[in-house]
Amino acid sequence: MQRLILVLGAWLLPLFVLADVAPTIALRLIEGDYLPGDVLELEAKMRGLDYAEFELHVPANPQCHFVAQTREPVHYIGGEYMQSVRLLLQPMSAGDFELAGITATIAQGGVARDVALPSVLFSVASYAAEDMSKAAAELGASAFLLTQASNHLRIIIAVLFVVLMLVWLLLRKINVKPLQTVQAEVGLDDLIAILEDSPGLAPGDIAEQILKRTNQVLSPNLREHLEAAVYGKQMDAETLLRLLREERAR
Repeated sequence: MQRLILVLGAWLLPLFVLADVAPTIALRLIEGDYLPGDVLELEAKMRGLDYAEFELHVPANPQCHFVAQTREPVHYIGGEYMQSVRLLLQPMSAGDFELAGITATIAQGGVARDVALPSVLFSVASYAAEDMSKAAAELGASAFLLTQASNHLRIIIAVLFVVLMLVWLLLRKINVKPLQTVQAEVGLDDLIAILEDSPGLAPGDIAEQILKRTNQVLSPNLREHLEAAVYGKQMDAETLLRLLREERAR
């Protein structure tokens, strides 16, 4: 069995002009031995000094089935925001593959832009690797039937794995749906009410939900103070309350 050949460069791609504050994206294909029908995992990880969001887009490939895409929560570690997206894909045949045209949509400060990412090259081994040796020829029809049975068993196991994964993702989506509904209902008025009643209380989950809402347009100054309060644990309650009132009056 041939090993999977990964041809991945050092893909730290600057996304904005200022290199010292610009978020970067790295692509990584999990290494392993793969055959047709196995599930591979591609990870895109973004980090930067300022908070930003991104969506990964991979064009359809006729020889590669895309199973699922999952997103990891945002982390703030060592003064950097870190977030990642994992893509599960399933090659349907053996050979060399190229995932080209991969892009990421970056949203930061109310501005969204598309950025091209490098192609991903990899190889998938074949079930029926040709063996021209004398010993292989002497095995005859019995060895061929055993090999075919083993191949069929692997395919069945791979299909069952994919079905179970899809069911798990569907159940996970159903479980988090009520939480998403609650997050969509909060707004600036809720945060203003909390700060007016308890000026020393941290904004907490409500402020983080407002930052993550794609339909909520915030001024750069207000977004900076909200990010500092939520992720940096540095809150100026008086200034934050004033900025929230000004934002609501617009």
